[in-house]
Amino acid sequence: MVAFKTVKLFGGAIELDIPEQFIDVRYGSGRTKEFIYLSPLNLIAPRNGSNIRQVPDHQEVYLDKDGFTSIIVEVNQRVGPPAASTDIDALKCHLDDITEHAEGLRTWSSSSTIITHLQYGLSLSEVSKSLDQSPAYTILASTERANNADFTGIFLTLVRLEAQTTDLVVTINVPHVKGMYSPDNIDLEAGKLGSLLIAARGYRDKIFESLDIKDWSLFGG
Repeated sequence: MVAFKTVKLFGGAIELDIPEQFIDVRYGSGRTKEFIYLSPLNLIAPRNGSNIRQVPDHQEVYLDKDGFTSIIVEVNQRVGPPAASTDIDALKCHLDDITEHAEGLRTWSSSSTIITHLQYGLSLSEVSKSLDQSPAYTILASTERANNADFTGIFLTLVRLEAQTTDLVVTINVPHVKGMYSPDNIDLEAGKLGSLLIAARGYRDKIFESLDIKDWSLFGG
């Protein structure tokens, strides 16, 4: 059974639950100090890698200290027309953004839900508006070999905060490194995710369940 902990993001403005073994890459100790941030996709690599960059202010990045899975939460400007005329178009825009330089991108499935517990905490009319306008969409995708992984599975979730003109994006990157997974248990086209992606899907569900916005001024409204 996975044990979870509550983390405070962006100075405490957002709280959510992630597995206990995930460590903030900026303040981690031990194994996390052996890695550096590269990009939103396949972001963890040995320190002797190239293209080193800092975690930007609009992102929070956590790494599984016992593996290679990472969780990224980022606050972005809402994507709308003309770039995206629908929520699904916006989801694809964010996926294209993080996989811009990746090879072999494929999308396998998508789903949607409504996160019904997000509230402004001001008035009943505003609460009702927040409930109506907080849909969440998830896409399962994968990219080909990168940074010593055979492939990387991606659960990308978009929470649309229309009143705040904000897209809250949660990306769970799951590199599949030889020797750490069983290829026979994975067939993404047939819906067989394998243990690493099944675990990541559970992490996503817990994030949905626990997501709490404590300070709406984070979004500038």
